Amino acid sequence: MPGHLIEASCGCGFSTGLNPGSRLTERGFCGQTMAYTEDGKDIDTFDTNEIAERGLKEIDDPFLSSSISFDDDPPAPIECPRCKHISLFLHHVGHWD
Repeated sequence: MPGHLIEASCGCGFSTGLNPGSRLTERGFCGQTMAYTEDGKDIDTFDTNEIAERGLKEIDDPFLSSSISFDDDPPAPIECPRCKHISLFLHHVGHWD
């Protein structure tokens, strides 16, 4: 199943790769969503069920919106887990399947 390859980067130097989407497991389809870790010091991609179980703060995939063009400027920034400023940009860098 398909998903996005996203590079998250901030001017403070924080950078990480994320891969939200959906994948097939032995239990059926499993959603993969971006979220902050429990301590808020990092972001990663987690199974949707794990986000609920662990009470993580979910990050919406801005590239699922029909109003976003991949050629446009990046979506509005979100809070950076390192510097805590609203300066973390999500950049679409590709697709996976």
